[in-house]
Amino acid sequence: MVKFLSCLGQKICYIIVVWVILVYLLYFFLTYNHAYFSGKDTIKSYADGRYQILVFSVPEDESFAMNKKSLYDMKENKCIVADILHYKEMDDILYLINKNTYTILKYQEEKYKQSSSLTDFTLEEQQIFQEVKYSPS
Repeated sequence: MVKFLSCLGQKICYIIVVWVILVYLLYFFLTYNHAYFSGKDTIKSYADGRYQILVFSVPEDESFAMNKKSLYDMKENKCIVADILHYKEMDDILYLINKNTYTILKYQEEKYKQSSSLTDFTLEEQQIFQEVKYSPS
């Protein structure tokens, strides 16, 4: 009789554990609103996950690896900005700076503007880039 109750108790525990896992998975799939999944290298994703800032390690030499950040378009499967030095999000707009280019991504509109010269941007955008450049990322 004790063995039967012990076995019954184990079965109930297994059923509860499986039920909790199924409820958790159902909750995850119902609340996850990204069309594109984020991976372990994703720092931040924008819009429906289409645009993601990824970080990866690049070996500089045998003893040191440097983390590099890139803005990636998951829909087009291409890198928009590599080696990001500074970035900042303001009002659904992402401002990014790397060594050679300035980029503004309006991710809700799914368009971006990119140039190697600040003068190609409005005075307001230039001012924001200056703020981004001298603030910590």
